[in-house]
Amino acid sequence: MPSTGFADEYRLCRETLEGQDFGGALPGLLDLTKALGAEGPELNFYGKVSHFREVALKFKEADKIMEAAGVPATGLVKDEAVKMAASLKMLRHLYLAGARGSQQVWVVSTPSSYAKFASDELLDVKADATKVKAKLADVTEQFSDETKDHLAEAMQLGLSWCESAKVVLGNAASTPASRAIVERWFAASDTAAADIDKTIAALLAGFKKIAFALNHNQVVITDMPMYRSDAKKNTVEAFVRRTDGKFERPRTIYIEKALFENYDISVLHDMKKNWARVLIHECTHTEVGTQDNGYAFRGIGPGAKITADKAATNADSWAFFAADCAGALTDGERLRALGGTGGKLVKLAKNWN
Repeated sequence: MPSTGFADEYRLCRETLEGQDFGGALPGLLDLTKALGAEGPELNFYGKVSHFREVALKFKEADKIMEAAGVPATGLVKDEAVKMAASLKMLRHLYLAGARGSQQVWVVSTPSSYAKFASDELLDVKADATKVKAKLADVTEQFSDETKDHLAEAMQLGLSWCESAKVVLGNAASTPASRAIVERWFAASDTAAADIDKTIAALLAGFKKIAFALNHNQVVITDMPMYRSDAKKNTVEAFVRRTDGKFERPRTIYIEKALFENYDISVLHDMKKNWARVLIHECTHTEVGTQDNGYAFRGIGPGAKITADKAATNADSWAFFAADCAGALTDGERLRALGGTGGKLVKLAKNWN
């Protein structure tokens, strides 16, 4: 059955690798099978992944994966060997992009030529081992080293915004300046004080949950290979997926083509801030169950662009509120988020500060 998302591929790889000894082809790396834990990648075994990628596969990478997976040099490849090769291939492209305390940001960066997850790419060519080898030898990844570093920076920035939001919300009941920030993003002119108090309580509980999750759990960032050549997805920045009514585990954020551009229509033209905003936006979906009731480029001012009730559960409202709490927004950025940018889908120079 094809992998429709990263959770499917992760589960396949984990089940395939469990208990394997690789026929002695990877000496000293038996613990590689423990790198994929039940809830996500295991930090304690990442050293084995690094050694596998940087040392064990240093020369004739494809040949070594084929040997460990039991893939013949020519002819038809059995499904079991294909899945083993795909599992090792996924591990080879797994990176710990950032770790601070117990926070872990993982990036899976498969070859940019792939149009599917690795297991399906290899299964498609299993009739010819030489084609399997060619796909295993492809190491030109979708994300550059710089992108991996930027993702870690943006996630740490986003977490700091969430911590600032907790402070502001904790003071909102007694400090007018803090309450004013809440009202800016979540209250219309006719919103009752009691309703604002309820929103403050819900936001505080939500940001505590988000901050706890980001501080104590893994987040995997990858992309959807099936979208790479789909022009209809050119304006997608990021998304998260549900399976069986629940968000994927490991926690997975898919980042797509639009995130790598600086569009005139965007609110934030500092791409570091925009990436942090996007990551928080997606985390509010997975941890708090927010909705996409409105997008900031169209305006999310409560009472003017969306109702206060919709703002209270709107992912972009939560993300921009967090940025505002951290003092990360300029006056112009705040106005564009509340009222809409009026911009066009034109690419501007990229800007990472």
